[in-house]
Amino acid sequence: MLLLPSCYPLQVIILKVLLVYNIYIILMNKDQGYWKENISLIIKCLVIWFVVSYGFGIILVDSLNTIRLGGYKLGFWFSQQGSIYIFVTLIFYYAIKMNEIDQKYGTTKDQQ
Repeated sequence: MLLLPSCYPLQVIILKVLLVYNIYIILMNKDQGYWKENISLIIKCLVIWFVVSYGFGIILVDSLNTIRLGGYKLGFWFSQQGSIYIFVTLIFYYAIKMNEIDQKYGTTKDQQ
């Protein structure tokens, strides 16, 4: 059985960023502008997700617990509900921005 350290979520995030970066290098030769904006958007979303879920929910939890939101400590709120709300918001943001990028570069579902 593989024992994972307590920082396993950090390792998952790092691996995802590296995977995205490798895909970025491979695909940049095809449509540089489109893929540059696409991968840039993905990296921005991953960084925001990491900061909110890992940073606010784990690292800064003690300092955030001094603030209360709806009767709950803010650090607890970020680790339980806040990171999920931010993640869902990021999904919608990504979908809207990708539609804009697709329209900008003339990429449609019919071309796939």
